[in-house]
Amino acid sequence: MYGRSHTAILLMIAAASLANVSMATASPIPDTCNNPSSSAVDLLKDEWLDKPFIFVGELHGNNETPDLTAALVCRLTQEGHRVLLALETSENVQILTTNEAGEIAFEEDDDGLSASYWLPEKHYGRTSHAMIRLIDVTKASVPIAFVDVPWPWAKTVGNRDKWMANNLQKHQQTGNYDHIVFHGGNFHTRLTNREPDSGTSVLDYLNSIDVVSIAVFAAKGETWACFVKAGCGLHAVGRGHSLAKPTIKVPSNENGLPYSFVITLPEFTPSFPLNESEGGQQN
Repeated sequence: MYGRSHTAILLMIAAASLANVSMATASPIPDTCNNPSSSAVDLLKDEWLDKPFIFVGELHGNNETPDLTAALVCRLTQEGHRVLLALETSENVQILTTNEAGEIAFEEDDDGLSASYWLPEKHYGRTSHAMIRLIDVTKASVPIAFVDVPWPWAKTVGNRDKWMANNLQKHQQTGNYDHIVFHGGNFHTRLTNREPDSGTSVLDYLNSIDVVSIAVFAAKGETWACFVKAGCGLHAVGRGHSLAKPTIKVPSNENGLPYSFVITLPEFTPSFPLNESEGGQQN
């Protein structure tokens, strides 16, 4: 149920007409419930997860955080919970996930929205191999919703956090889910009541306080991401020290970390954009 699917399945995020199909090669798909990040999920107690909304905040462009989210979704579904996986992905794009040959097929609409989103000229760290794996390994067991503002963003008016919160609220109001697991950048998943002067987050616009926010960091490693000052590409993370196994802590109000829990993994490995191989070469 949680292994690799050999059938390309279209996630119908928005209605679109069939046009050209472009291909990219995906990286291998790990076992969903027992991937390298699943031991971190074991640190989370059931009572900590007893909320309608579970936020997982990542540094974009690493392999380990999407694997952790996949393992979390797997755990919740195995325990009998009804789960929706919501992603910080534009709501109007479409995707065909990997086939048996490890290829990803993107069906474009008349404006080429899907390909321009997943394979843009300038990446920002979210359209990565790891994000496609997360979709691919969970699509057979849970519904997936793209909740970010429509693509292209330049034509979108409004606040992204507010847009995503409204979409999350609509899904929650259907009554179809015990939990909505929202996987997004850790700036959007903050509990800003602990950091009132840092700008808004999704929670500021969500008409619910029933949220647990889990931030995921690493002791060392690299991520492929875009930062305002450092630009886009590989970036070192953590303090470079060795960590034998994942750890978890509950931030205090005094230490300035605006999350319910902080998981630190031993290492991040970079997940490259889809138009590059996992070694960083152009496809």
